[in-house]
Amino acid sequence: MSFRDSARGGTKIQLRPFALPPVTPNGRQFGTTLRFHMDLFIDGIEETLEPAFKVIKELNRNLNLFIDMYHIPVKG
Repeated sequence: MSFRDSARGGTKIQLRPFALPPVTPNGRQFGTTLRFHMDLFIDGIEETLEPAFKVIKELNRNLNLFIDMYHIPVKG
């Protein structure tokens, strides 16, 4: 399930790309600064963080599945 599918399914999530400008006084930096920020909004965490952990665990499982399935290189 992708982020878009998760959002359509009711998970309050958004994925935002961000990067430095492609050209700087020191030269070009194409493909070296692109990052993504994931915003996750979870209801019901007044008493315990367990609802948040449950959603994060499922997202982590899905992300690892996609990384393995599509052989996405992960930079550590």
